[in-house]
Amino acid sequence: MVRIKIMPYLKALKLIFVGTKHPMSTLFTLALKLPPYHIILSSGKEVEVTDRFSVLEEIMELKMGKNIPSHFAWNFNETEYRITGFNSSATIFSTFIYEDWKKLSVKGKFVLDIGGYIGDTAIYFIAKGAKKVVVYEAFPYSYKIALTNIKQNKLDDRIEINNSALGGLDSHMTIDPNYVNDNGSRAISQDTGIKVPVTSLGTIVEKYSIDGWSLKMNCEGCEYDVFQNTSADVFQKFSEIYMHYHGSPDPLIQKLRQAGFKVKCGEYIHAIKK
Repeated sequence: MVRIKIMPYLKALKLIFVGTKHPMSTLFTLALKLPPYHIILSSGKEVEVTDRFSVLEEIMELKMGKNIPSHFAWNFNETEYRITGFNSSATIFSTFIYEDWKKLSVKGKFVLDIGGYIGDTAIYFIAKGAKKVVVYEAFPYSYKIALTNIKQNKLDDRIEINNSALGGLDSHMTIDPNYVNDNGSRAISQDTGIKVPVTSLGTIVEKYSIDGWSLKMNCEGCEYDVFQNTSADVFQKFSEIYMHYHGSPDPLIQKLRQAGFKVKCGEYIHAIKK
């Protein structure tokens, strides 16, 4: 097993200085501009990326080739968490270096994690003090890896995971259980495979009697169907929502404000119930 001590933020900055042709310009771009980002690597290769951690992913792949380790360890508050099945360095950068989900209040709270991938964000939320995390992950491949990560970190009693996609209406889709997805894959029905449930947000709220939970959502585009088919009273069951969007944020922001949330929008939408 290859073990990685996750780099602090300053080492991420160092990567930018050694891995890009114009590091100061790159830092300015990442800090002050919205995506997409146009970056020139130290090799001279020009790349266009849609988020900050993808810049570091490009640098890491330049330095290491395609030999990105699939196992790593993260140390937080004197506890080591082991993550297995990582197939994209973007996951490490997003969850553990940039801590892209740190603005979501989770300490002492229940959390609904939509788009759980390999369980990395659920483990992150537990480390940050969440009481319990309920995860929905559509892809059978990632779901099985997430089960392993939950078990090997002895978090079975604090993380519950469902092999289900999120949708506007309850239904199902077909997904090949051998399809190797990454953290940016969108769940859509495939020609062959097994039936995977598609669960509406309203059904999840009812199933878990949600009231005052924090919601993390990163479902690679499904958010528009979900918002169109979800009533304001369902959103009001959450005290806070932090989500990634994959198109215009305007209809999402409008729906959240109508539901009584104070909303801020950058790369992510952050909504806090008034």
